[in-house]
Amino acid sequence: VLSISVLYVVYLRQLFVVLHALESNILPVARDLCTEINLNKEHSIWSYVWRAFESFLFVSTGEALEELAKSNLTKTDHNFNNELMTKACKGTLARMTMPKMWALAGENVPAIAIFTIGLGSILFLPTVAHALHALFVPKNKPRRDVNRSTDPFEKLRKKLEIRVEEQFQDFHKELAEEIKQAKQEALNEAARVQKEASA
Repeated sequence: VLSISVLYVVYLRQLFVVLHALESNILPVARDLCTEINLNKEHSIWSYVWRAFESFLFVSTGEALEELAKSNLTKTDHNFNNELMTKACKGTLARMTMPKMWALAGENVPAIAIFTIGLGSILFLPTVAHALHALFVPKNKPRRDVNRSTDPFEKLRKKLEIRVEEQFQDFHKELAEEIKQAKQEALNEAARVQKEASA
């Protein structure tokens, strides 16, 4: 449930990104570019965390993106400079904040409601159905808990045990009879030898 909730929040964030882009007529990639530049220039906790993470990368994304922004923006506006780019990244191209998300939520209630119902049906309903199934449908009993009287393999096993037991008893009787007969023959032979010796 936790992973599904996190996934829902991620998708909801993407919905607000799209709504913000439609309202401002600015592509999200422009805001992502400015966010990257701001994180490399600011002195906040998140900036230090981001720069620490970026230090493990093989390339310096901050410098590369800043040069890319300069080269593309100066082609369309020859008066563009670093100061104007900084103002733009702090103003119209700034990343979407939580107050802006709340404002978008109030302005786009039907879209968010449809999104919530649709995504909820895709993400949450299968999980709820699985939980209800596990709660109300009895699970298959383990092999050791199966009623042995109705188990066909158990019936076959019992028949084999009975047959083996009968054969073992028959063999035991035959063996006992042969031993008894051998003893009797030995006694008879001993008596005959003794009788011949006395004669």
